Amino acid sequence: MKNSLIRKSGHIFSAKHDKPIAYDFSYSTTFQEHTPVVFVHGFKGFKDWGPFNVISEQFAAQGCCFIKLNLSHNGTTLDAPTDFSDLDAFSKNNFSIELDDIGVLIDFLLRDDFPIRLAKDKLSIIGHSRGGGLAILKTKEDQRIRKLTTWAALTDIRATWRAADLEDWKKTQTIYIDNSRTQQKMPMHYQIVEDFLRNEARLDIPQAIGHIAIPFLAFHGDSDATLPIQMAQLIPNRNKNAQLIVVSNSNHTFEATHPFEGPLPANLKKVVHSTLDFILQK
Repeated sequence: MKNSLIRKSGHIFSAKHDKPIAYDFSYSTTFQEHTPVVFVHGFKGFKDWGPFNVISEQFAAQGCCFIKLNLSHNGTTLDAPTDFSDLDAFSKNNFSIELDDIGVLIDFLLRDDFPIRLAKDKLSIIGHSRGGGLAILKTKEDQRIRKLTTWAALTDIRATWRAADLEDWKKTQTIYIDNSRTQQKMPMHYQIVEDFLRNEARLDIPQAIGHIAIPFLAFHGDSDATLPIQMAQLIPNRNKNAQLIVVSNSNHTFEATHPFEGPLPANLKKVVHSTLDFILQK
């Protein structure tokens, strides 16, 4: 029997900017109808990072249409979807742009002419790291989302910025973030802070957590050095119906790395399987 898994890719545009939003979606022809799952990458991430393609296949094999995107200003391009070759775009990125991009992707996914049949009333979203924070915010503002899962999520944007650093950043207008994997110094303009201050009601993740009424499952490693476990504790503290699973002896990526050689690390495998069970349960 031939492999029934199919991955298709393309790009779409937002009416708010001229940068393409690359996407791919995986599904299995074994199923007549598919559960739609949107996956959002994190900061300095991209849709093909590490094991994300393997994960998409695992979801597809269980009846999901797993769609992931390169956020338009993440620094990648259509010609180089896994390289940060557009640092000008990266420098101009902000949370509002990213939330709007996710909305454009959801609109595309739920169009009547989408090429495969979807159970549109079962739309789920998964976000890793900063993408987890975005998934929380998008869930609050988009009632089409029916289940939310976060992996090592950012839960408070303000908590990542110190007042003294903000003052220096405002003066220089640009700071540079080291990328240890690529050895690049990645520029970030102060406009991301200005955008947050202008749109704080929309971008308040702690407030959004408290307003989410749909099923909400969060995973966080207790050895996460990027976003410490205290970030995760905010979720059950703000939302008594949300479930937090602390993954013992696990880091920010649940031991996954890029490039990925496989198999899935044990902790990530547990996270993936538990997420699948959560999304597919009736």
